[in-house]
Amino acid sequence: MYTDLFSFVNKYGRKLGGPAATTQPAFCIGQKKLKGIGPQLAQTMARFFGAPEGQDAILLDLLMHMPAGIVDRRQQPGAAFAQPGAISTFLLTIDQHQVPPRGNKRLPYRIIAHDDTGEIMLTYFAGARSVAGKTFARGVSNAMSPAW
Repeated sequence: MYTDLFSFVNKYGRKLGGPAATTQPAFCIGQKKLKGIGPQLAQTMARFFGAPEGQDAILLDLLMHMPAGIVDRRQQPGAAFAQPGAISTFLLTIDQHQVPPRGNKRLPYRIIAHDDTGEIMLTYFAGARSVAGKTFARGVSNAMSPAW
């Protein structure tokens, strides 16, 4: 019936007098009908995807939106062999938390951890005390991919 996806979208995609809701394909429904997308997010997505004024973005817009990039986290060299600037994933065991004094916000929160190859120190700045303390418990192994 349709030779390709683009001829189908040209016929039914954003026309106001399109097919009835019972015959409309699933990828041409408005994104507002998806679970978790409310009116505010739908309005933002319509602007982002370039939907005509007063109309919602359709599901096909979301499906055809290509990612901006990819992060490969497969490299797992170990703490002793990590290269600066390379994205690496580590399976670390937390040894110690170095908590800065309460009065001095300029000092970083540091976590000392180790794996089979060596030790590493994770440094958190600006209010990471509560997050880092809860996320990284002493003696527990965590998989993490810190930025260098």
